[in-house]
Amino acid sequence: HFPSAQTSVKPEPAMWPYFLAHASYHTVRLFPSYDRVGIRVLLLAIAALIALVPIYVIHLRHSSDYCEQDLVMTAVYLSVALMVMFGFVACMAIMNTVPLYVKQLFHIYG
Repeated sequence: HFPSAQTSVKPEPAMWPYFLAHASYHTVRLFPSYDRVGIRVLLLAIAALIALVPIYVIHLRHSSDYCEQDLVMTAVYLSVALMVMFGFVACMAIMNTVPLYVKQLFHIYG
């Protein structure tokens, strides 16, 4: 059963915030432990910019002019998911040894 044009499409969970946090964990580990400052700053800056995009969409006055779907609900969901993603990126990029409970919470989030 495919949705018709009149039905509203609700946002479904996306896996890309989980992928970004997971990729940042492995990217930091590619560098030697004594020289990770630059990549940590870069990954945190990228994650912060990505986390701010839905907040920008929420504040647009005419976002409905570009898309028929309700972008506010999708943007709210994404802003929450991306803020959690930013927290995991920060934890996994800054900590040299990530505790087991942080890894478990991360996989529950995913």
